Amino acid sequence: MKEGALSGGILDPGIMQAMEVTFNRIRAATYLCHLLLPPLLETKGSMIIVSSVAATTPIYGGGASLSYYMCDAAFDMLSKTLACEFGSKGVRVNTVNPGMVDTPSNFTLLDYEVAKKYVEEGAQKSAIGKIIPPEDVAKSIAFLASSASAFITGHSLVVDGGLIYK
Repeated sequence: MKEGALSGGILDPGIMQAMEVTFNRIRAATYLCHLLLPPLLETKGSMIIVSSVAATTPIYGGGASLSYYMCDAAFDMLSKTLACEFGSKGVRVNTVNPGMVDTPSNFTLLDYEVAKKYVEEGAQKSAIGKIIPPEDVAKSIAFLASSASAFITGHSLVVDGGLIYK
């Protein structure tokens, strides 16, 4: 595992270091929402937080990725809480939860061979049989930002090719 990776089970000696990374990610997302909400209130806009399917179920290695799962679950709850608080003021807040997306970032936290194995396994685990093209995640975000989703708020849209069901 590379330095700063979001991993480790509860008994891992590096769990508290992983939790610091997690808390920093949550803090950054919260602060970004704090900065973005005033203009969204003026424009009655929509906010989409990108989390991951890991927020819904611990599918990648069980407890070995505890802090990663906790972080993404926090993003989902941030979205739901903001949706409740600002929905009556005309601001919708949703989350997109992609599974494994075909991007170079798959190889930034893990050594290349380990990452390659995860990517291949992720494709096999998906009901569709492949990892997600980034364009599919972008289309789901565009949908949630559009007027076509005017009555959707506080929702976590899973875009995983059926990964959590297979």
